[in-house]
Amino acid sequence: MLLIFLFLFCQQKNKSSFIKSKHIASKIDSLNTAIEVEEYLSSIDTTLKDFKVVPVLESGTHISPGLDSINYALAKKLKVGKSFYKADFDNNGYTDLLITGGWSGSHLFFETLTVLNYGNKSPRSSHYLKTISTFLFP
Repeated sequence: MLLIFLFLFCQQKNKSSFIKSKHIASKIDSLNTAIEVEEYLSSIDTTLKDFKVVPVLESGTHISPGLDSINYALAKKLKVGKSFYKADFDNNGYTDLLITGGWSGSHLFFETLTVLNYGNKSPRSSHYLKTISTFLFP
């Protein structure tokens, strides 16, 4: 009897306690195009005014030579087709952004950005290019 009780007790503790937050509408929910995302980025962080939101697979001849061609091949293999993704990454109820793109110039040097939305507080952007040889895909 004690063994059965312990089994049931342990089984109960292993259940997930994740609770998804209720969605709270924000500006990010209304962004539907790459141009709208670019305008939003420059409005929240002026250092991102030259950042171009571009899907890696549609970059064509705009990718930089060398390492970015490797990133392009990896993106093609993984079928990373969008330039931005919207989801509540931190489970606070607000929609966040995950963005692929690059910096303006003769070639685009690709980078992954996130924008975490905190409602009334300012959204926070983060860059995920740690070294010249690192590129993260969604």
